Amino acid sequence: MLFKNKKGSDSLYEIIMFIVLNLLFFGAMFAFVARSGTNAGLYEQVYSKQIALLIDSAKPGMVISINLNEMKSFIEENKLSLDQIINLQNGKVIVKLTQGSKGYIFDYFSNYEVVKGFEQENDNLILKLSINKKGAGDG
Repeated sequence: MLFKNKKGSDSLYEIIMFIVLNLLFFGAMFAFVARSGTNAGLYEQVYSKQIALLIDSAKPGMVISINLNEMKSFIEENKLSLDQIINLQNGKVIVKLTQGSKGYIFDYFSNYEVVKGFEQENDNLILKLSINKKGAGDG
């Protein structure tokens, strides 16, 4: 009998729900704009496609060198290790330039073994990909 007239409490719930939903929406929009503003997503996409296409066109015995200087600022800014930025797993190239993101994934179709390594040459960051036949190292 205390709440005979519930109109006041109903409108309070509506206002709270409206505020919460708006905060969630604008938080998601802010996160998207902040990520897009750094161009990290664009670099992830470009490098993962470029690496996958190079692997697909390579022959066994080739060593592919890719200059990663454009990625250096993302690596330093997000405190990423070199092993975190580019991964080759199960026929997929995964490039990740921000903490907490899944990165950009692009498939390659080559059935060769690809060995990844990084080198510093005259202040340049170089990705080295060695293309080998599968099982070439087995005795």
